[in-house]
Amino acid sequence: MKTLSNYLKNHRLLSAAGAVLGTCLLLSASVLAQNPDDNIYGDNSDSHSARNHNPNNNPNNPDNQNYPGDNNNAANHPADVPGIAAGGNWHESDTEDKMTAAKRVKFELISDNSLRANRDAQSRVEIYCENGKYKSAEFVPGVRLAPPNRPGFWGQPQMEVMVRVDGTHDNHGWNWNGHFLSMDKGTTREMLGAQVFKIEFLGPRGPEIAEFTPAGVDLSRVANSCGLTPKKP
Repeated sequence: MKTLSNYLKNHRLLSAAGAVLGTCLLLSASVLAQNPDDNIYGDNSDSHSARNHNPNNNPNNPDNQNYPGDNNNAANHPADVPGIAAGGNWHESDTEDKMTAAKRVKFELISDNSLRANRDAQSRVEIYCENGKYKSAEFVPGVRLAPPNRPGFWGQPQMEVMVRVDGTHDNHGWNWNGHFLSMDKGTTREMLGAQVFKIEFLGPRGPEIAEFTPAGVDLSRVANSCGLTPKKP
């Protein structure tokens, strides 16, 4: 009898707990139905939705302001400020970081030709330097790049390109970043001392060739701003 009494007592307690839980769930559902836009975690649901649907957060959107390309690494690269002549077809842009006072310099060389994929677009080479030291060099084709076709040493996406420096040519794997390719330092130095510089890469319609005339650059300006000197291929 004692065992049966305990069983009935526990059964009543479980039934009461179940009733309380059911009431809580009904009340919660009622509140959510009356306030569908409220976020019980304290986050603004409208702002969260806006973030999720913000086209600038979509890496596949070509209009994405954060997408790599012309505005890549804006915090580390000089902004698009009017450049000054740096010899030959080169232009130089100088800026200073507002927080660190780092002095940043960009040397830019525009291609001599337009491309099949877009006759209005011209390719360019950009060399970035900071506080007198070389940071990076990039080839910006001006048209959409084809997908990467090889992995780098660390597995990073790369595109294999053929580079001609005067009378020599060689193949290189350059890191692919959507709208531009990261050049290696050796090729950058070879370009500085060249009369003829050409890059064959893969565009949306197949192989494209960007042609440059790097001769005439003020090598002393490049040396002072980047610590770079030309070298033979």
